[in-house]
Amino acid sequence: VFLVFDPPARDIPNYQFPTLDEIVLTSWSTASLAIFLVEFVVRVVSYGLLQTKYAYLKNGWNQMDFTVLVLSTVEATGIFQGGAFSRVLRLSRTLRPLRLMKRNQGMRVVIDALITTLPPVGYVMIFWSFSLVVFGIIGKGLLGNKLYSCTTPGAEFPAGRLECAGLHVNDAGWMAPRSWH
Repeated sequence: VFLVFDPPARDIPNYQFPTLDEIVLTSWSTASLAIFLVEFVVRVVSYGLLQTKYAYLKNGWNQMDFTVLVLSTVEATGIFQGGAFSRVLRLSRTLRPLRLMKRNQGMRVVIDALITTLPPVGYVMIFWSFSLVVFGIIGKGLLGNKLYSCTTPGAEFPAGRLECAGLHVNDAGWMAPRSWH
């Protein structure tokens, strides 16, 4: 919820900051980071980091959780203060709601289903692109150079290209060359 009140960048000119105070936002961010760090330490102590069968970093959701935690910790320490990389770290705040989805089993099922369907969607897109190219080549072969017209009426296809030559008087009364396009 507090993510809505936290602006993406504080250096935007004439940006109206949210109604919550900077101290409240910073303290909330620090408190939530501390809670998540304690959770991480407890899980690593109970499951192990990498070497055990049920290690913390062997689960994809925990890997994502660890990435968000590291980015949040680097941002909170202020190591890259004021640079372009600090702006990238601020964008990592958008990943924080993913930590909460990890705890909701229904959302995990939905996200896992969406990720599982990505390869078949990719195959459909490849087939669609191939079909688009094939039908584009067929359309160019069948209709290529047949949909042109003369700038003046009276010179229609098929003999229109030969008749569309010379000059004509346009609506404004000026002499203009005829062209086939």
